[in-house]
Amino acid sequence: MTEPPSPSPVLLERLATSRFLTDHARPSVGTGERRSADKGAGMEFADHRPYLSGDDVRHIDARVLARLGQPYVRQYSVDRQLPILVVLDATRSMAHGEPDKLAFALSLARTLGFVGLAGGDVVQGCVFAGERLHYSPRVQGTSRAQHLFDWFGKFGPEGHRSFAEGLGKALPAARRRSLVIVISDFLFEGIDDLMRRAGGARDLEILAVHISSPDELNPALLGSGPVYLVDAETGAEIEVTLDDAVCTSYRETFARWQDTIRSAIRWRFGRYHCFSTATGLEQVFLHEFRRTGVIT
Repeated sequence: MTEPPSPSPVLLERLATSRFLTDHARPSVGTGERRSADKGAGMEFADHRPYLSGDDVRHIDARVLARLGQPYVRQYSVDRQLPILVVLDATRSMAHGEPDKLAFALSLARTLGFVGLAGGDVVQGCVFAGERLHYSPRVQGTSRAQHLFDWFGKFGPEGHRSFAEGLGKALPAARRRSLVIVISDFLFEGIDDLMRRAGGARDLEILAVHISSPDELNPALLGSGPVYLVDAETGAEIEVTLDDAVCTSYRETFARWQDTIRSAIRWRFGRYHCFSTATGLEQVFLHEFRRTGVIT
């Protein structure tokens, strides 16, 4: 595995005022910078509601009481943090490519985590490696970014189980209405069923980041004639003769597979992006993610 560098200070500086834009996930934890649906002891007045037995009488609005003759309590908006879970696939198939997919995915995970911290939200990492899930502590504030970077850097590609198993366990364990960022090569079957079964009860919003090596996107880069393809997780080998017809058929199949993933993710209020490992992080964050409204 190629050792992934930490995100460049120049890129992090340009992302320091960014935050995730969500359609379905909701701020629901801690004290943060996002307006929540909760009402309580905040600074900005939201509305009134009738006084109920047990309410603090100090919150009764004297002017409304004098005007209506009925006690009403003043309510204030409460700012919360968005819970963000970054789930990373570190199975053996992620070792493919140059640079390998996992190195690129780790750089993405670190930078995505930084955006969450810069936006005032609470971020937790989750890696499926060695046939089990590993969780980082929940962190907040950009001062904790290096701790998160170092934690992600501990993992290499290992294990023979499908990432579907890990994702199927991570989604039901996520906090309700959280943003779950899934970074994987998605080399498994049943993504539509998995989204319905594992994500529905938690009411999650998914950001799927599909990582592919250049030759997975364009098999013509492998050359022409007979080639041996090896399943990274099972070791099974097959011989394929690459010609124009095979490459065309492959690209059509790959496009249909992407459509399947995209449809499954959209069902979970989510968004889907596919990147080659040859793509620069600046292109991903400063152009693609901003252009499509993933981040500010």
